[in-house]
Amino acid sequence: YVSYKDPGAYDPELVRYGGKKIPWSALRNKINVMLENTPGVSEDKFIGPYLLPKRKLADPSAIAEDLWGYLWNDVLKTRASSFFEGATTFAELHDRWASGNGTIIGEIQE
Repeated sequence: YVSYKDPGAYDPELVRYGGKKIPWSALRNKINVMLENTPGVSEDKFIGPYLLPKRKLADPSAIAEDLWGYLWNDVLKTRASSFFEGATTFAELHDRWASGNGTIIGEIQE
């Protein structure tokens, strides 16, 4: 068992978010805080340090499919649009992410 709160070996790896590069740990910590504050989301759905393998952290399309897709389809379902700053469909979320400038879950402090 590895807790979502545990540090991971990939935490310093940089991922693209909002037109800049931030540590994987900053992104997953922001997501987990938001999930903690979303009623009805159980801890087993939170983002652990190894949800994505290291090679996928550098690939924005892999993050879109594996991270945002997981959250949209498996965790949030009908609540996804409120979590993702008003995106009404996954296609819209995907397009915003693919543009490279979207801060789809708000600003992230490093």
